Amino acid sequence: VALSFALNAERLRESESVAVTILFLKGFGCGVVIATAMVHLISEAYEGFEEAGWSELFEAWPMAFALAGIFLLAAADFFTGRLHLQQEDNAKDTSLEEDSRCDFEL
Repeated sequence: VALSFALNAERLRESESVAVTILFLKGFGCGVVIATAMVHLISEAYEGFEEAGWSELFEAWPMAFALAGIFLLAAADFFTGRLHLQQEDNAKDTSLEEDSRCDFEL
């Protein structure tokens, strides 16, 4: 049943609703993989901080570093996306200016 969608979606790729559904499923799957990795890595980070003796100062150091890392990655993703959109807009504006020039000789 799960593979039937993937096999039929290849034929229906031109449909916008199928494209949006596939994009949503890819994003959801990526989120699941990242969340699973974070859960496993944070538990290992707790062990390292306990061995180093940092847990005596502040028990939630690994979680604080994980949240700071997630924030920095989200900020980097946001700003690179904005930069990419701005570059696309500039490229479109440049191509429109070149197309609008008319060289007529009378």
